[in-house]
Amino acid sequence: MRPLVALLVVTATELAAAEPTALATDVSASTTPSSDALGVVAVPPKPAPHPTHVELSLAEAPPANQAHGMVVEDDSTGTALIWIPRVLLYIPRLVVWTVAQPIRGAVYVYEKYDLGGRFTDATFTDDRTFGIYPVAGYDSNFGASVGARLLYKDILGAGERIKLSADWGGQFRYGVGANVSTGKRFGPISFGFDSSYERRPREKFWGIGDGPLEVMPSTLIDPSVDD
Repeated sequence: MRPLVALLVVTATELAAAEPTALATDVSASTTPSSDALGVVAVPPKPAPHPTHVELSLAEAPPANQAHGMVVEDDSTGTALIWIPRVLLYIPRLVVWTVAQPIRGAVYVYEKYDLGGRFTDATFTDDRTFGIYPVAGYDSNFGASVGARLLYKDILGAGERIKLSADWGGQFRYGVGANVSTGKRFGPISFGFDSSYERRPREKFWGIGDGPLEVMPSTLIDPSVDD
């Protein structure tokens, strides 16, 4: 009977030792106030920020050990056969490039040295109201022609202008003209005068009527008298 009594004593002792711990746990759990009782509102976690453009670009970028800054050509069939049109178009491209070089050079010199501004400074006054300047032209039917212009504008301060012209060569043996305008002197109404005299001995004349041109008539007709 002694072993059984000892076992019962040990079991009772362990239960007595465990009850205060459980009791303390229950008491502490029951005495701890809840968040609702304290008036504390639970804050939800912040959403993850959207990635910026830089971050997206860096995400698509290759690793640092693979970045070389070199363009890798496509090895497709179309890229492999690109040499065919390049060979066929090489001669036309060379011709166009050669023909365009004088034009490119002239434009470069014109812009670099401001030839237009220099020409205006040389032919006009500082206020740009009076100037005398040369002109030149070329016509495939009549050849080259040269001339001069005299321009006097804003004479009385209201946009009045006088322009005189003279031409020689090309379509003209000679030609002179004058143009006068009142500008804004009379408000919205403007008066102008334009007159010219030209000699055109090289003007093309294709005859009168629809007869053949191989045989010249024995007597020339007078368009002001003959039918």
